[in-house]
Amino acid sequence: MRIEFNRRWVMGLLLLNLLVVAGFWLSAFLGKGEMGRRNGRGEGPKKEIIKRLQFEDWQVKKYEGFIALHRKAVGERERKINALRQTLFEGVGSGMDSTETMQICKEIGSLQAEIHQIHVAHFKQIKGLCEGRQVKAFEEMVVEFNEMFGHRPGGEKMPRRR
Repeated sequence: MRIEFNRRWVMGLLLLNLLVVAGFWLSAFLGKGEMGRRNGRGEGPKKEIIKRLQFEDWQVKKYEGFIALHRKAVGERERKINALRQTLFEGVGSGMDSTETMQICKEIGSLQAEIHQIHVAHFKQIKGLCEGRQVKAFEEMVVEFNEMFGHRPGGEKMPRRR
C-alpha cells in the first residue's frame, strides 16, 4: 500500500513537471506582449517602432543599421561593467580597501551614464529618420520608450501605461 502511494506521488510530480516544461516551451514560441521582447533580442520594440512609424523600406534598412551600432556600443559598455563588477566582487574576498571599491563603483556609474547617452543618441537617430507625419507619431510614442525598453529591478518589465 505504501509503495503504491509513492508511485502515485512520483507519477503526479512527473506529470506536473511535464506541464511546467510545456508551459515554458509554449511561452518561448508564442512571444510576449506587443511591446515586449520576443524570440530575437529587442525584436518586439523594433517591430513596434517600424509599424507605428510606418517606416518605408529604406528607413527600415537605416534603422536596422542604427540598431546594430547601438547594440555594439551598449554591449561594449556592458562587458566593461561586468568586468568591473567581477573585480568588485572578487575584492570582497581579497579585502579590497574602500577607496578602490569606491573608484570601481564610480567607473561603473560612469559607464551606466554612457549607456544612457547612447540610448538618447539612438532615439535621436530614429527621430531623424522620420518624415512628415512620422515625426508626430514618434513624438507621441517617445513617452512610451521607458515602458518599451525599461526594466524594473529583478528583471520585471515596466508596466504599460493605459
